[in-house]
Amino acid sequence: MPERSIVAARRFGRLLAAFGILCLATANSASAQDDRIRTAYRLTNTSIVVTDTDFAERYGVKIEPVKLSTGVEANEAILTGAIDVAEVGITPFVTLLSRSSDVVAIGVVSSGGGIYRTVVRTDAPYQSMDDLRGKKIAIRVGSGNYSAFLTYITQRGWKETDFQLVNSGDQEAIAALTAGSVDAVIYWEPIVSVLIAKGIARPIFSFKGVVDNPVFLVANRKTLSRSPKAFAKFVAAFMDGQEFLTNDVPAAAALVTKVMNRAGQQIDSKAIEMSIPSADYRIDLTNSVRGDAQANFQLLKKAGKLRGAEPDWAIAFDSSAIEAARQLRTK
Repeated sequence: MPERSIVAARRFGRLLAAFGILCLATANSASAQDDRIRTAYRLTNTSIVVTDTDFAERYGVKIEPVKLSTGVEANEAILTGAIDVAEVGITPFVTLLSRSSDVVAIGVVSSGGGIYRTVVRTDAPYQSMDDLRGKKIAIRVGSGNYSAFLTYITQRGWKETDFQLVNSGDQEAIAALTAGSVDAVIYWEPIVSVLIAKGIARPIFSFKGVVDNPVFLVANRKTLSRSPKAFAKFVAAFMDGQEFLTNDVPAAAALVTKVMNRAGQQIDSKAIEMSIPSADYRIDLTNSVRGDAQANFQLLKKAGKLRGAEPDWAIAFDSSAIEAARQLRTK
């Protein structure tokens, strides 16, 4: 072969090799990009133990936390595709479903009515829910604890108007009971445990056994269909976090407290350690969990709190990411 031809062939070979490296790098970059999950980040036990640990690294998924102040913001972000997944309480979830079929539950974050409690000031005379009829109660209207409250008073044959409900955010509820501007607070953990640990309040009622009210892991349906592997990895990391909360409460409480205090919450670790066991951390979308969502919709619809149509329950839940995550966790 002439020398000129040999040189040209060598150059062509180097070009092919360089092209191959470039294609591989591009493919790896695309794969890495696909394995990213944008999740709503709020100061919940589960959100913290998944985002502020190395669980995601075990599975090669990058979690991009998007800090949001309220569940309402998270709901809107899921609908618009600004985030991929969020923890959504049962009542906001069924409200979302009544508005759009673009969201789907891919797992359960936590469940158990024990996460909702009624607390009163330590010096208050109230001993039961009966004593609070006609009194001012701080509560987040439209939340899971609100639907627990509605379920309970319906069982007792009472009406919402038998109480003076004050729609309050978590910090507002703490401040209101501290100042004595409300008689009681009905809220979720760890807010009630914070009030108890600070010596401001004492519990008089738990909604354990009244409702289970699962908190759902909710995804944007289109994003789930585009990136099933990334979601499987995220759910695997989430299940690791749930296991951590279940099996090592002191260590989990220490982490949650550290993160919350760093965020300016100044929460006592004792309050967090009290709050963690109040919930069950099981990911499965059981028939019972699905039934809870349907019952919650009917409750809210009957109370005139929902204007949307009944969701198509056949497509409201998708366990595929859980099944794939279990395979990843056994490797």
